[in-house]
Amino acid sequence: MKKLIVVVLILIFLFCAALIFFIVTFDADRFRPFIVDQVGSAIGKPVDLEKISLAWDGGLALKLVGLVIYAGNEKAGVPLIRLGSCNLMMGLGPLLQQRIQIGSVRIEKPEIHLRRLRDGTLQGFGPSEIKPQAGKPRAPSAFLMSFLVNKVELEDGLFSFRDETILNPVEWTFGKIDATVKDVSLARPIAIRARAAWFSEDQNIDLKSNFKISIKEGAGIFENNHLEINLDQVSSLALTQAIPALKEAGLSRMMGRLTADADQIRVTQNGLEEVRAAVRLDRGELRLAAMPSAIQEIALESQVSMSEVKVESFSARVGNGKVAASGAIQEVMANPHGTLEFTVTDLLLRELLPAQGPSDPQPEGRLGISFNGSFRGTAWPVISRTLTGQGQLKADEGAVRNFNLLREIFQKLSMIPGLERRLQERLPPSYMEKLKVRDTVFQPAVIPFAVGGGVLNAPQFQVAANNFQLTGAGTIGFDGNIHARTMLFIDPDFSGALIKSVHEFQYLADPQGQIGIPILIQGAPPQVRVYPDLQYVAAKLAVSKTTEVIGNFIQKKFGKKEEPQGASAPTAQEPSSEPSAAESLLDLFLGGSTQGNEPSSTQQ
Repeated sequence: MKKLIVVVLILIFLFCAALIFFIVTFDADRFRPFIVDQVGSAIGKPVDLEKISLAWDGGLALKLVGLVIYAGNEKAGVPLIRLGSCNLMMGLGPLLQQRIQIGSVRIEKPEIHLRRLRDGTLQGFGPSEIKPQAGKPRAPSAFLMSFLVNKVELEDGLFSFRDETILNPVEWTFGKIDATVKDVSLARPIAIRARAAWFSEDQNIDLKSNFKISIKEGAGIFENNHLEINLDQVSSLALTQAIPALKEAGLSRMMGRLTADADQIRVTQNGLEEVRAAVRLDRGELRLAAMPSAIQEIALESQVSMSEVKVESFSARVGNGKVAASGAIQEVMANPHGTLEFTVTDLLLRELLPAQGPSDPQPEGRLGISFNGSFRGTAWPVISRTLTGQGQLKADEGAVRNFNLLREIFQKLSMIPGLERRLQERLPPSYMEKLKVRDTVFQPAVIPFAVGGGVLNAPQFQVAANNFQLTGAGTIGFDGNIHARTMLFIDPDFSGALIKSVHEFQYLADPQGQIGIPILIQGAPPQVRVYPDLQYVAAKLAVSKTTEVIGNFIQKKFGKKEEPQGASAPTAQEPSSEPSAAESLLDLFLGGSTQGNEPSSTQQ
C-alpha cells in the first residue's frame, strides 16, 4: 500500500513538473501574428499586440499584454480600445492537442475611448478603408464564434465619451469600471452587470443590461437596461472642469439619485439608433453660486430620446418656496428648441436676497411667479437670449426693512431750499411720524410681464403702500440689473399736509391734489438705487414758478384777476408790494417806461 501511495505521488509530481515544463516552454507568442491578423481583418481596424504567454491565474491562462485597437485606419492617435492585460482561461486537454479553447476571460485595466464626430457618427464605427491582403480574406464569423466564452470579467476599466456635435464639446469619463458578463452566447441574451465611478473617487454607478448580437441586422442590441447614479458622491470640482456650462452656472454641489430605464438600445456601424429612456431623479439637490439658497427636494420625471427631451414633471424647493415645471426640447442634436411652463409659490425674498448688513435695506415678502414660453438652445447663455413668453408675478406681505421710500426721496429733493428743515418745523406731528417710520410696507400686487431679448419687461405695473403708490414700467435683465421709470403719487391727505408745510409741493400736485414725483430705480440687488428724477422736478418747479410770477405781474400791471391753477397757494405769507426782479424784467419787456408810473391793481 505504501508503495502504491509513493508511486501515485511520484506520478503527480511528474505530471506537475511536466505541466510546469510545458507552460514554461510552450511558445504561445507564435500565435500572436495570426491573432493580430485575423482580429484586424475581422473588425477592419489596425490592431497591435505586445505579447502572448501562458500563465497561471486560478487555472491555465493565455495572457495577452498590450492589446490595442485603433479607431482610424492607421496606428496613430488615441486608440479605440486598449487592454492592459487579458487572461483567457483555457482548457488543458485542447491545449495539449495544440488547440486553443477559451473558458472565461479576465481583463485588467481596459480602456475604451469613443468620439461622436460633428456629423453624428461614432469614430471607429464607420465603414473601414482597410483592404484585406491578397489571399487573406476577412475572417468569417466562425472565427469570432470560436472565441466566444462563458464569462468575461473586467477590472479597473476606463470609458470616455467625447461629444463633438455640440458647440462646446463635452467629455464624459467613467473610471474604476468592474464588470461581469455571463452566459456569452449568440443564441441568447448576455447578462451584463457593471459598476463604475463617474467624477467620483468611489464607484457611484450601477448598470444592469442584457446584450445580444444580431448578425443578420449587423447590430448589437442592449435590452432591459437599468442605470443608477448616486450623485452624492460626485465631485463638483471635477464635474465643472469637464462641463464648462456647469462651471459658468456656478455649480458647487449636486446630490440625489438618478435612474434611467431603457427597453432597448441598438448600436450599428452608424452609431446609436433611436434611444428612448425614462429618466428619474429623486431627493435631488443643487447649489449654485448665484443663489444664496440651495435648490432642494428635486424630483424629476422625464422621457429622453436622441431627438427629444420631455420633462413630464419637475418639482423642487428653494428655501420656503416651491417650484413646479414641465416642458420639452425638440431636435436635440440638430436645432434644439422647446417650450417651458413653470410656477413658483411662497418664495421668500429674504432667502433669495439676504441682507448685506444689519442696517442695510432688506427686501421681504412672498413671491409667486407663473410663466409660459419657448426657447432655443441647450445652454443657458443661448436660452437666456432666445427665451420668450408671458407671465405674472404676485407679491404679498411685501416690505423693505430699514428703508423709508418717502423720506429717501425727500432727502434728495435738493432744489427745494431747506426742505427737510421746513418739514420738521411745519409738518403736523401725526404726518411727521410717517416720515420717521423705519420700513416701507407694500400692499399685495399682481404684475404681468413679458420675457424677450434677455430681459423681463413689465410694461405697466402699480404697487401701493400706506401713503403712496408707484406706477410705471420697468425691466429686469437675466444678469440681475433692474431699470424702472415710475411715478410716485402721495395720497391726497398726506399731500395736502405736505403742501401746507412746503408750498413748492403745490407745483408737483395733480388736479386731485396728489403730489407726483418721478422715481428712477436702477442697479442689481443688493445695490439697487432709488432716487427722484431731479431734472423733471427742477423743470416742473421752474415752469410753475415762472407761470406764477407772470400771473402776479399781469395782476399787478393790468389789474386782472387770475384763477389759481391746481392746489391753492399757501396763505401763510402775504405777497410783497415791491416788484420782484422777474416782474421788473417783464415790466421793461412789455413797455414799462411808458406805463411804469401807473399803479398796479394790487398796490395799495
